[in-house]
Amino acid sequence: MQAPKPSPLILIVNPPGPQTGTPGTEVDLFVTVSNQGSQSAVIDIFIDESARDLRQWCDAPRQRLALDPQQSTEVKFAFKIPIQAFPATYEYVLVVDAPEHYPEDTPIQRQRQLILLPLTNTGVRISDPTFALKPKTTPMQPLVLKPVPGQPGQVQAVPLSITVSNRSDRVDRFRLECSDLDETWFAVKYSGPALNGPGMIESSECLNLNPNEQGTISLTFRPPAFTLAGSYSPTIQIISSNQPALSMLDLVYLTVPAIHDLQVEMEILLGKVSRSQGRYAIKFYNPGNSIRELAISAKSCDEEEGCEYTCEPAKIRLLPGKSTAVELTVKPKNWWQRPLWGASLLFNFQVDLEDARGLPLPKERPKGILEWLPRPLWQLLLLILGVLGLLAALGYLLYLIFYKPAPPIPPPVVTVFEPVGLPYSADNASKITLRFTVTHADQLQQIKLHAAGADDQPLPNVKDQVFPANSPETSIKNGTFPDGCGLDETKSFACANYPTGISKPGTYKFTLELQDKNDLTKVTPVKMARAVKINPKKVAPIPPPKILFFSLNGQKAPTKVTLAIKTLTSPGEPVNLAWEVQGKGVTVEIPGYGKQAQLRGSLSLPPYRQITKDTFTLKASNKSITGAIQSDTDRQITVETYDPTPPPSVPAQTSIPTTPPAQKPGAKPISQAPKKPLAGGGLKAAPASVQNDPPILRPVLPTQN
Repeated sequence: MQAPKPSPLILIVNPPGPQTGTPGTEVDLFVTVSNQGSQSAVIDIFIDESARDLRQWCDAPRQRLALDPQQSTEVKFAFKIPIQAFPATYEYVLVVDAPEHYPEDTPIQRQRQLILLPLTNTGVRISDPTFALKPKTTPMQPLVLKPVPGQPGQVQAVPLSITVSNRSDRVDRFRLECSDLDETWFAVKYSGPALNGPGMIESSECLNLNPNEQGTISLTFRPPAFTLAGSYSPTIQIISSNQPALSMLDLVYLTVPAIHDLQVEMEILLGKVSRSQGRYAIKFYNPGNSIRELAISAKSCDEEEGCEYTCEPAKIRLLPGKSTAVELTVKPKNWWQRPLWGASLLFNFQVDLEDARGLPLPKERPKGILEWLPRPLWQLLLLILGVLGLLAALGYLLYLIFYKPAPPIPPPVVTVFEPVGLPYSADNASKITLRFTVTHADQLQQIKLHAAGADDQPLPNVKDQVFPANSPETSIKNGTFPDGCGLDETKSFACANYPTGISKPGTYKFTLELQDKNDLTKVTPVKMARAVKINPKKVAPIPPPKILFFSLNGQKAPTKVTLAIKTLTSPGEPVNLAWEVQGKGVTVEIPGYGKQAQLRGSLSLPPYRQITKDTFTLKASNKSITGAIQSDTDRQITVETYDPTPPPSVPAQTSIPTTPPAQKPGAKPISQAPKKPLAGGGLKAAPASVQNDPPILRPVLPTQN
């Protein structure tokens, strides 16, 4: 086990032992602190808060220091004891702490005692009561409480006799108090002379004494079991009923000798293991009266350390009369030491103990044995199979060394087969160019490039190209294949830019057929991953015809026109149509008046001779454009006629009816006479129909839109 790490802070307390004082005096404590560490530190020195009385008596119960490495200083704690302080033994803890710089080595605690003695009464009156202790104890000669044999933690009871004298002229009652000790520590018995006077009552709770009589108080100290070893100095006080303010005090010095017994035993939880680790329970029992601080470990009893030992926890603090247990695990180190068959492998070990205070330890330490069971049969079978496999591998290695077979010839593989210069289009007369690479081409008789259409049918005008891969020099010389194709050092046949000569728009598929040199009947086809497409020429779309204008008598694109008809007195308005159409391959037509190909033209018609309503339609069409909606367009003009001659005045006396001229049977009305197109397909004016003039009517002007 490793030696404990020395503390970087060293304390020197002066005086080192218990201090004594009396009420009304001052007691000084000097503490020297030395920083032996490698860094500067801020150190707090203080009286623990559990000692309330001493912290009130001290002006500075907490002090702080700043020390550099290898620097020391001294601090002073002055206890100013008030005059009314009660004589007793005051225990306190002196603490030195450096949490910021030495958190692992602090706090450091020192148990201290301040014994407050009663004041010496020099002015005792002759009538004051007195008492005396027997036997008389001093710090050098205390009462020793010896242990009881066969009873762990018990000490023998020690009696103390106290003789009390009542020197007054009155009956008095005396009572003993020991406030420093718990009531379980002692027993009090009052023994005095019998009181026979009238009105006197005997009591077991106090000592009743007549004037000038003496009595005895028996005080027996019997500390409880497992009382901590050490020195005790309780204060004995005799209280008088007549003079309660009278201080009758004395100190009794007791010593409980230290008993350093320690019982250790080990229980086996798991002592036979195969794959897990052994488990043991180390049980500790403290039958003594001192606190034990132990460090537990284990070590092998054999020559070689074959196991790893782990204690949980590794350190314990055991109070008197208490017990605890520590779990010890033992794990074998080397897996190859486990026996294959037969007897188990045994590991002998023992428990090692170390007391932090150097107290005596048991001479006999617990010992244990870990039994490591042999391996199961299936693991032995695996070992045999492993050995056989090793022998087989060794034999195969020898076979490879002395009878090394020829390495297999790798087969030819097409690694690259793709078109170059995509996309192809008939607009720039581009031809399909390929590149391909075949590894280990020296194993081939020939390579054939086959082209087919989208339906996998051979192309009629494209022959298969054959590449004799085994004689590239002769093939290049004879012009079998173009430049840029041949074998390289790695026996790979490659063509970087092979022109196929195919330029016609369409979709084409290519296949490389590899013929084995050793077996001419073995042909391996390798198809290109995707088909190659040559796009057709792009044809500019034909725009539909567009009528720029369609006018009547100079009015462009009117929807409705009103014209005067020809009468005996009016020449009538002429009908002149004009148009202009934009487009290529356009046919212009006015239904009823024929067709022509002129994009710009005109048509003159004679004046109307009767009142009618007629519509002229201009149609422009292009039959090369698919779709009637896109190829036809038209424009219409509606003509309404009127008679500009006012009707004649009729006398009011008579009315002469007018009858329309007789028409021939079967004749059509003038307004329904058909318009005949002229020969030649051109648009010409239709002749006016010869009919009798209509009667003169009052013209009615149409409403202009």
